[in-house]
Amino acid sequence: FEGISKRTVAKARARVTASDTEGKLGQLTRVLREGGVVADYSLIDGGYELHEHNCPYSAVAKDNPEVCSVIHQVLDQTIGGSHVQTESLATGGSECKFELKI
Repeated sequence: FEGISKRTVAKARARVTASDTEGKLGQLTRVLREGGVVADYSLIDGGYELHEHNCPYSAVAKDNPEVCSVIHQVLDQTIGGSHVQTESLATGGSECKFELKI
């Protein structure tokens, strides 16, 4: 999974180049969509919320939840700030949801 994370982060960093947080999040959302993820984001008090309505790793994530570290690495290295995952498809949630505090 470390190799997947490194490759995914490298691809995302090449495409997430905006100077502001919302611009970065918009670019990352487009990258995710191009990778087959139904993703969107919204403004919340103190930051943003990223929603992933499906997961390209869903067949693997239930038995290997460490694959979820991929999106955490991408968020850390493209958006920055701090984030917390508040919902997960791998644990029975209806989506993967992340609160990003910038």
